[in-house]
Amino acid sequence: MNEKLRIIPLLILFILGGALAAGLFNNKIIDNVDRINNGKKFGNFEIPSLGKETSFSPQLFSGKILVVNAFASWCVPCAAEHELLMKLAQKVNIYGIAWKDKPDAVFAYLQKKGNPFQQIGIDETGKTTVPMFLTGVPETFILDKEGKIILHYKNVLNEEVVNTIILPIIDKLNNPNAKTR
Repeated sequence: MNEKLRIIPLLILFILGGALAAGLFNNKIIDNVDRINNGKKFGNFEIPSLGKETSFSPQLFSGKILVVNAFASWCVPCAAEHELLMKLAQKVNIYGIAWKDKPDAVFAYLQKKGNPFQQIGIDETGKTTVPMFLTGVPETFILDKEGKIILHYKNVLNEEVVNTIILPIIDKLNNPNAKTR
């Protein structure tokens, strides 16, 4: 009987450890946040702007709190988050990077779905991949007034991510002295 009792603490430890691991690894939002690049600025790049004579570069972001969204007209997950970007654009400035895409395709995509972006850079060849730390699309960044990355989210945006992560971060950046709940 004593030997059976000795196994109970190990069994409890195993069950608790499994529950803890399941909780840690099930948090999909946290899994999609890239903390490595937080506090960094984008490297230098210059790409054409969609429909404008000017170029698109990180200098556009200077002095602004904003969201940068990397997307593509050919990207199905990007289309899934597009309506949410339209809503988010009512609350914050969003700049877009059309990654590995053609201007005509991007223009047609935005004509059909609407344009949430203040300005869009066209990156036909993937020139922004390294300077922006991109791994694919969609990816979303929050930048502070100094152009530093506050958040790098590497997945499709959803209501939960926008409401529990993105908007609170933007509110805090806009009101740094405000008390948080």
